[in-house]
Amino acid sequence: MIFLIFGSLLVIALLGGGSLLAALIYRSPCTTPGATVNHHTINVSILIPAHNEETKIETTLNALFNTISDFQVSPRIFIALDSCTDQTETKIEPWKQKLSIETLTVHHQSKWQTLQTLVQRAESDWIIFLDAGISFHPLFIQKLQVLMLDERLMAIAPHYQIKGASLVQRLFWFFEKSLKKMENHCGGPISLHGAAIAYRRQTLIRVFEKLNSFSKEDFSNDDIIIPLALRTYFPESIIYYLDDAFVFDQAKHEQTNFNTDLNRRIRMVNGNLQWIHWLYQKNNFRFMMGLISLRRILRPFWSEILLILITGVALTVGSIALLLSLPLFVFRGAALASLMAPILLLRNKFRYKSAWK
Repeated sequence: MIFLIFGSLLVIALLGGGSLLAALIYRSPCTTPGATVNHHTINVSILIPAHNEETKIETTLNALFNTISDFQVSPRIFIALDSCTDQTETKIEPWKQKLSIETLTVHHQSKWQTLQTLVQRAESDWIIFLDAGISFHPLFIQKLQVLMLDERLMAIAPHYQIKGASLVQRLFWFFEKSLKKMENHCGGPISLHGAAIAYRRQTLIRVFEKLNSFSKEDFSNDDIIIPLALRTYFPESIIYYLDDAFVFDQAKHEQTNFNTDLNRRIRMVNGNLQWIHWLYQKNNFRFMMGLISLRRILRPFWSEILLILITGVALTVGSIALLLSLPLFVFRGAALASLMAPILLLRNKFRYKSAWK
């Protein structure tokens, strides 16, 4: 029981202390974006993969229409329609009179293949991947345009929010935001949210080539394998986490049946195994990078620990539960270690390249 209480206090210290440090002390990254500026006009393409998105696609197109004047050059919008059987294409047609939209029809491609198809079609300096159903903070595009002028940046990831999120979800995203702000001090986060990410196009193409040469199998979790590869292959460049101009998902969350949800979970697990396999190759592995990336798969143990703390179960049956789950101790230990990683990065905040070794 003493051990359990001590462990609970340690978790609270890690969660609360880490978030507080990130939120109150470290408000700007160790390298200030905009210092190395290329003053030429930035061309941007918007890339949207879509599969049966009739209820969501207009939300994103409307958000783009309302911010189109914030772009230096009006962006071209490429939408990949992958085996759509609903009215997605019909919903897009009226918007072609307002925006520069080109639709591509693909059949039963993986998302990995679809993203590459879209990137090859674009001919811009930067590309922005957007999921259908995403809207933006009013200053989101303006801030992106300024950051894209910095030659050191290879990716920009905005903070993600869910409209109408529960209290637990809001707390989770606040904590995730705090961790990413810490990672900003050391070259940027290595796990992004795939709903909205901006990439420097030529750098992204080189990463696709390297990853495709590593494995003939399509990668599933593009929002982690691509940032990991960028930080590995281009250690002197930066992924910037934009915490003060968020994107949010305001689309209605549809009910899914058991088989659909199960298949999605299987894809996520397979994707995690893929990037772990890639990361832990001899030529790719960096200790701190591996430690931070593990929180991607160890977050369920954070939830378990917090649930015990909140409900008070630890005071009654916690000891029995721990005894029955001794084999999971190693994972709980790793979960705590993954929480420690961003805090350890703070001591290297002025040496972001070496922090990944």
